[in-house]
Amino acid sequence: MGAIQILISDDHAIVREGLRTLIASEPGMELAGEAADGAEAVLKARALHPDVILIDLVMPRKDGLEAINEIKRENPDARILILTSLADDDRLVQALQAGAAGYLLKGAPPKKLLQAIQAVYKGDFSN
Repeated sequence: MGAIQILISDDHAIVREGLRTLIASEPGMELAGEAADGAEAVLKARALHPDVILIDLVMPRKDGLEAINEIKRENPDARILILTSLADDDRLVQALQAGAAGYLLKGAPPKKLLQAIQAVYKGDFSN
């Protein structure tokens, strides 16, 4: 079995850089691509078919909820993990109802994020 291919979608370059570094340090995980907004996330998900999509809810052009809805409509089997800073965001519940596998707060320890990625990949994560 090959490495878990991960698509990162966040509008903050520093967050993408940190996630890229974390993923690169983990055996069995590889960065499939990056998106700086929801519209780009949809395009990259369509083109790259990543195993797991990490997505922020608050992004320009198309927010994470819109992107999740579109990605899941095109690929119902897409495995999506929301990475957010707001646990009480109403969009979080809507995103989970739209088919995201779960969520993790951006303040979570890196090890917890890696475990969540593996769990989403296996099909058994929620928070």
